[in-house]
Amino acid sequence: MRRHGIFYFWDYLLGLGIMIVKSFLMFWLFAQGWWGYAVFIAGMILGIFIIARAWFHRRQNLAVITSERVVDVHRPSWFSEVVSPVGHLDIQDVFVEKRGIWASIFNYGNVLVRSKNNQTVLCLEHVPEPHRVADAILSAREKHRQNRRLASHEAVYHSFVKILPELSEAELCEIQDLINDQLARLDASDDLEEVV
Repeated sequence: MRRHGIFYFWDYLLGLGIMIVKSFLMFWLFAQGWWGYAVFIAGMILGIFIIARAWFHRRQNLAVITSERVVDVHRPSWFSEVVSPVGHLDIQDVFVEKRGIWASIFNYGNVLVRSKNNQTVLCLEHVPEPHRVADAILSAREKHRQNRRLASHEAVYHSFVKILPELSEAELCEIQDLINDQLARLDASDDLEEVV
C-alpha cells in the first residue's frame, strides 16, 4: 500500500512546469550566452530532480501486510529509512480516519493500528481505500491467529504421539480412561441431537 497519488500531483506538476517554462524560454536563454545555457541546464536538472524525488518517495514509502505482521517502510529522505513492524498478535484494533472533503472525494485516509495497551503503533497516512486496507489487516490478523491455534493444536498432538511409547502402564490407563470419558460424552451429545 502506498500513499494516494494525489499527494504527489503537485510535485509532478511543479517539476513539469519548470521544465516547460525553461523549454519555452530556451531560444532566448541560448541567445544570452553562457549564463543562458547555465540557467537552462539548471532549470531542467531542477525539474527532473523534483519529478524523480516525487517518484522515489511514492515508490519507496509503503506498508506491507504479511502473514506474520504489518510493516511500514518510511523513507523521509534519499538515504534514510525507518521500518516499523507490528506483529499480528500485538494488534488490538484498526481504525480508519478520513478528514475533509478531499478525503471523501478521492477516497483516501489514515489507517491507525492500535496495540493491546491502546497505543497507536502505526499510522499509515493517506492510503487509498482505507476501509479496504483496514479490513485486509483485520482479516490477516484473524487468519494468523487461526493458523497459530491450529499449529499449537497440531504441535500438542504430535508431541503426545511421540511420547506415547515412553509412558508407563498407569499413565496409559489414565489416558485411556480420559479418552473413554470423552467418547462417551460425544456419543451422549449425538444421541441428544437425534432426539431433538
